[in-house]
Amino acid sequence: MSIKGNALPYLLFGYGVATSPFSYMASKDQESTGVSASFIAVLLTQLSFLILILSYYFNWYPYSILFISSLMLVAAAFNTFIVSKSLDEIARSKGQRPI
Repeated sequence: MSIKGNALPYLLFGYGVATSPFSYMASKDQESTGVSASFIAVLLTQLSFLILILSYYFNWYPYSILFISSLMLVAAAFNTFIVSKSLDEIARSKGQRPI
């Protein structure tokens, strides 16, 4: 248990390093375009990393990889749907034909 206890600071540091740049870029993207698709992608990335941290502590490795892979596939499909709808709305607001 001492190895897992000592790993927590490294896992939290990895979480911050892995998700902070994406969170910053998504906040700037949402301010400039108003599209929330990048925010959803960052939220799901953070959720996946937290699931990996929990899987490390509770030894859920085979199940967590399957769950995270499934989550990412669903998230990618959902994110693509949101981006296409947002681009259609932007095109309509500019008077252009939607894609």
